[in-house]
Amino acid sequence: MSRIEIKKIDITELKTDAIVNAANERLWAGGGVCGAIFRAAGRAQLAAACARIGYCDTGSAVLTPGFRLKAKYILHAVGPRWRDGGHDEPQLLYAAYRRALELAVQHGCRSIGFPLISAGIFGYPVDRAWEVALRACRDFLAGGAQINVVFAVLSDEVLAVGRGLLDEAAPAGISDADERLRRISEMEARLNRLRAWLEQPAGDVREDVRLLDAYYRSPLWCADFEADEAGALPADLPRGVLSEDAVYNALTAYEEQKA
Repeated sequence: MSRIEIKKIDITELKTDAIVNAANERLWAGGGVCGAIFRAAGRAQLAAACARIGYCDTGSAVLTPGFRLKAKYILHAVGPRWRDGGHDEPQLLYAAYRRALELAVQHGCRSIGFPLISAGIFGYPVDRAWEVALRACRDFLAGGAQINVVFAVLSDEVLAVGRGLLDEAAPAGISDADERLRRISEMEARLNRLRAWLEQPAGDVREDVRLLDAYYRSPLWCADFEADEAGALPADLPRGVLSEDAVYNALTAYEEQKA
């Protein structure tokens, strides 16, 4: 069974199939976790691999070999710089974790090591960074993905905050089925807002579009769709978001209208 754990360890020492680099958009070698990973993997080789890719959007991730690391792969995930929490930082951070997990599963990884993305020089408050990190990983695993997640931190304070939140992350009485219904209802509301915007563009639906797109491309959507097909969802649950055509058409229409 997949699990989430937090360890006090140098991320470059993890024996997971993949580790995650807290990257910048240009994929340049930086300081902190990023610098440590470049040094351990082999700066010249890793820099050359990143240069071939060239760029990664904030809220996304790309993959390179692990080179001299114990890990086979490095997922370079770009988290947001913290401003005030009102500039899509939580959504972008969540998306970065999700994309790294998606790539790891696509490449056959059964384990992945994360730093606490954006909580270093990008200035994301540690407690809020943990909340997003753990929610993103729990949501992903709730969809049935078989991958163990390890967070590697060096600070006792960061470790304590993370373990405290991890212990609270799955309160008694909240089942996977409850989480699935919450997720589907949330995404249904986002799809409805996007549809309303397409009929009369007003307001900002970028967050809805980003999270709908991430959900639609993730194993979570497939798991929710299969649960629906198996009759595991309540008959009265609005589930238009589980229609492949509905989500695809809405996202496509949004891109065309914004072009």
